[in-house]
Amino acid sequence: MIHLKCNYFGHLGIELHGYYFCNALNRYHQVALHPGDDIPARPRLKESTRIMLDNASTSSKSACTIGVGQFEGMQELKGDFKIAFIAWETSYIPEEQLRLLNAVDEIWTPSAWGKSIFEQSSQLPARVKVIAEGVDIDIFRPLKQTSCTAGKPFRFLFVGKWEVRKGIDRLLQAWSKAFPKNTNVELILHGHNSSIPNFDLRAALKQVDIPMAPVIASYPRANTHEMVALYNSCDAFVLPTRGEGWGLPIIEAMACEKPVIVTDYSAHTSYANEDNAYLIGVKRMIDVDDPMFYKNELNFGQWADPDVEHLVHLLRHVVINQDEARGKAIQARKDVVAQWTWDHAAKKAWQRIEKVTELP
Repeated sequence: MIHLKCNYFGHLGIELHGYYFCNALNRYHQVALHPGDDIPARPRLKESTRIMLDNASTSSKSACTIGVGQFEGMQELKGDFKIAFIAWETSYIPEEQLRLLNAVDEIWTPSAWGKSIFEQSSQLPARVKVIAEGVDIDIFRPLKQTSCTAGKPFRFLFVGKWEVRKGIDRLLQAWSKAFPKNTNVELILHGHNSSIPNFDLRAALKQVDIPMAPVIASYPRANTHEMVALYNSCDAFVLPTRGEGWGLPIIEAMACEKPVIVTDYSAHTSYANEDNAYLIGVKRMIDVDDPMFYKNELNFGQWADPDVEHLVHLLRHVVINQDEARGKAIQARKDVVAQWTWDHAAKKAWQRIEKVTELP
């Protein structure tokens, strides 16, 4: 039995990592699910989820326990072999965080870039292994559009938490420079932040000083199937991020066969490249500065400052060269299907577990 501790029932990236990875791994070996969040009423749960929860209550022995999520939860892992599965977004991990991993036997992180960050920050690089995340290609897929598109604006989509790291400030600067106000383009923002009490996307957008620019619209918080429809309703995805531990919305957009414009830095460069995406140049590396998520008294190193002028160029380029962009999008979907599904992630994880444990 593999014991897996994660937040499983939410919709944030870290929770979706737990949900999809847990279900994919359960196809290779029985999983006992230990959710860190509230469990919905039992009749609402899938049968497979009920079984994994029951496994946790009936199986006490744990040859292997995996924790998916943040550093703080890894101290509570129990079992003969303990694995912390963690994504990280900046160039340095504070010692205060790393000490929380002293008791684990291995550290998994989703990318070679992330592995290099752990190795630079830690004295025990041999414990760090790369186990990618993935995307559900059966859910996130291109949908046939039936409505009339004549005269429809070219629509860009941003998906990400409303925070400094996501580069929303750089996106809005570039947007106001890229197109005159009456250009037939739109920017749709799906950006929320549950850490900010009573956060309102429209109100947050009004507080940003944006020069004259084409339409910028906010989109309400959406569930999975609404997100699939949203990706498919747009013509391109854009995320001038300062750093990603994996970048789930990026790979979801690629799976939906949409052209992606994203910063050429951090974990998502494992799957986003010049053949299947448009990569924004990094103007410089800058010190991490966001007191809401990164304590000022700790050293988090640096992250990327995406080049606004290059982003302006790429926004215009995708609108002008739609056939080329379509080709990149088709290649992106092919690459994701071939290498980056949750089944790929779970298979590699299971192979590693078999190598280091003696599960029955």
